[in-house]
Amino acid sequence: MESDVWSCGVLMCILLSGSPPFSGNSRDQVIERIAAGKYSTNGGVWDDISKKAKDLLSKMLVVNPSKRITAASALNDEWIKNMIPQKKYIGEKEDTSLTRLRSFKVKNQLQKSVLLHIASRLQSERRTKELKEIFQKMDKNGDGMLDKNELVEGYIQAGKEQKKANKVVDQLLRRIDINNNGLIDYSEFLMANLKEEDVASKTKVMESFKVLDKNNNDYIEISEIKEMLGDDEESTAEILKCADSNSDNKISFEEFYDMIIRLYRN
Repeated sequence: MESDVWSCGVLMCILLSGSPPFSGNSRDQVIERIAAGKYSTNGGVWDDISKKAKDLLSKMLVVNPSKRITAASALNDEWIKNMIPQKKYIGEKEDTSLTRLRSFKVKNQLQKSVLLHIASRLQSERRTKELKEIFQKMDKNGDGMLDKNELVEGYIQAGKEQKKANKVVDQLLRRIDINNNGLIDYSEFLMANLKEEDVASKTKVMESFKVLDKNNNDYIEISEIKEMLGDDEESTAEILKCADSNSDNKISFEEFYDMIIRLYRN
């Protein structure tokens, strides 16, 4: 209805500028200005409001209802389309997966390697099928990788603005992209989507521990960490700081398990 468009115009003006469009020194003066359709979008805060927004407002605050823009036309206005986030096309599961990618907080290579190992051994067919479907939906070109553009598009469709989506993707690529190729492959995607229930089993974590415990002495020693990292002293020190709680320069299974489970409980 025409009156609804007028009311929306008044609300739009308040949201943009912080003030109603019609004002005066008395109630009669305000009514007079409403009747004449007199308001200003010049100066003050309006200097920072786009011309397209002002143009739409001018079409909504037209006194003559027959000349006022229709609700349908207003919704299809260029300013509305460009400024209002698009409706989600993704479902709740996809949205949850994107949230997990964004919040993935692994800090060192050992943690990443362990989670990657656990992810490759997910037992639930339903869970892996679900994640595979989400991955394939995001993988627009079907190359088995999620590039920056595909990830950004996913976050835009989840309701984020372009600039914020780019920032989020840059951050998550730094955390998740293990081989630093600017892409997220399926195994990295699975790793970032692990839940606490996936890693809480000590049996699963023990499997990863044994892979790293090359000499089978129930500890992961500095030499074994360096072998995994390629003699990277800085990263080795970072891992020991994170996992070696008793400072004996080796990591027991309990310390190893605690390092992993803390990722989901802190």
